[in-house]
Amino acid sequence: MKELKRLVNAKMIDMTKEQAPYLGTIEMEDGKILRIVRQDTFVETTGQDDVLNVQGHYVIPGMIDTHSHILMGSVQTPFPSCDSYDSIEALVVSIRARLSEITLTPNGWLKIVGYTAEQFTEQRHPTRHDLDQISRDIPILLEHASFHAVVLNTAGLERVGIGLTDDDPPQAFYTRDVSGALTGHICDFYSIPSAKRHSPQLAPESIASALAQGVASYLRAGVTELSELNVGGLYGKSEVDGVCHFLATPQKIRSRWTLQADTLNAYPAYRTTTHDDWALRFRQHSKGMATANGVKFFADGTMNLRTAALSSAYADGRQAPNPVLSSDEMYRQFVDFQQRGFHLITHAIGDVAIQRTLEAYIATARYRTANRVCRNRIEHLHTVTPTQLQLMSKYDVGGSFFTNQISVTGDLLRTTLLGAERAQQVFPTATARACGVCYTLHADAPVTPIAPLHLMHHACERRTSAGVQLGASECLSRYDALAAVTCDAAALNGVPGDQGVIRPGALADFVCLSDNPLDLDVSLLDIDVLQTIVAGKVVYTLQGDVL
Repeated sequence: MKELKRLVNAKMIDMTKEQAPYLGTIEMEDGKILRIVRQDTFVETTGQDDVLNVQGHYVIPGMIDTHSHILMGSVQTPFPSCDSYDSIEALVVSIRARLSEITLTPNGWLKIVGYTAEQFTEQRHPTRHDLDQISRDIPILLEHASFHAVVLNTAGLERVGIGLTDDDPPQAFYTRDVSGALTGHICDFYSIPSAKRHSPQLAPESIASALAQGVASYLRAGVTELSELNVGGLYGKSEVDGVCHFLATPQKIRSRWTLQADTLNAYPAYRTTTHDDWALRFRQHSKGMATANGVKFFADGTMNLRTAALSSAYADGRQAPNPVLSSDEMYRQFVDFQQRGFHLITHAIGDVAIQRTLEAYIATARYRTANRVCRNRIEHLHTVTPTQLQLMSKYDVGGSFFTNQISVTGDLLRTTLLGAERAQQVFPTATARACGVCYTLHADAPVTPIAPLHLMHHACERRTSAGVQLGASECLSRYDALAAVTCDAAALNGVPGDQGVIRPGALADFVCLSDNPLDLDVSLLDIDVLQTIVAGKVVYTLQGDVL
């Protein structure tokens, strides 16, 4: 990959202010923008290999992913998938017949991935009794598509040290049968550090190899910087080691790595490490292409599994649980990690979980290290209220909205989860912008595919898969949606002006698009990413794929 000196005949959307695209040349040096020269007409190029003629296509700043899970998505490939099964019975029969052909994990587990209860004709979660029909000897873990639940067979429960009559741990929810015994279905299993260490594991080298393959999907989507928001979430320390192995290889994309609080708490060697320790480690491994990105907490579960902490019952009558972290525990951990220089990123879907997180952020603000440039953040924000958004603005708490869920689960939100009235209020992005909250949009990949242009579409249209619009007043303009994945994302990451804009001094990260994303006559779903450029180097072309 040769470093470019000039990018010419570009119709630029520079994101420094809202204005019409303009024709120009971008001059670059050492991976940064040197100057921008406006053109009155198209110019001819002579075929120099350090000049890219984009032939009048639209060029925007590189798109910045602030919340995805490249680790979870990349390491799924070796495992049997539930995609093709429409019943639990079919799943059991098929996996049992193929059992001798399936490679177990290095520590002897059979892992199966990607189920939802809704896909099965039985319309329920599998149980340990179902999985025992595959094997009573091999520990089996069946993973929900959201990554927020698993089903273990009886041998699997024994392997991780969970008894059939155990009480629920602080951050997870056990499902029980009529006798009170565990069914094997566990929500937020990966929040149990002691169990996670004995669950399916992968070697760091395998994780590193999978990450190298996973990067390609981000570059194809026009993402020039990705943020993994849960290092250690599935495999604990081996994930951390896998990331370091990966970063020691040549990097085509910028990256930020958020460590899970439970993982840092679980290993003695990590309990006193600082944010700067990790940032230095990741930068050195990657030759400056990667850094640390704070620490991740979970305040509640997920909407589809009814483990989000809401202030009222779900629409189908099920009672919402309390947040998984008590106020005292949240306060204690927030103080500890902020004193060590970490900024805080908290998963909070329900309004009760959001409120508890906000109150803990405010109460512990005096412990925040003075030189931190990144905001504390709240992720997902399904049911955040206007009052909470005002508090986020007042105390400079950032956020990220999972707007793809309007399309993916919007119809369930209207019916069984929130009900018609509450569903109209989900993901209030326009209200957040009016309140002055710094926020982004995210796909939570692999829960939904990494595709920032699709995120923008759903934030602008807000239609469910059945075509019902939720909260028309919360629709974003095209410009505001593009800002959320470029300049606003850079601001959330603490680097405004350096990324997410096209201006002298900013990083030379760009995306060349087939059409104008601000043109309302063009569907965002139909725009092609023609080239992705990172640090002045073309790392993806539509014709040549990833370079």
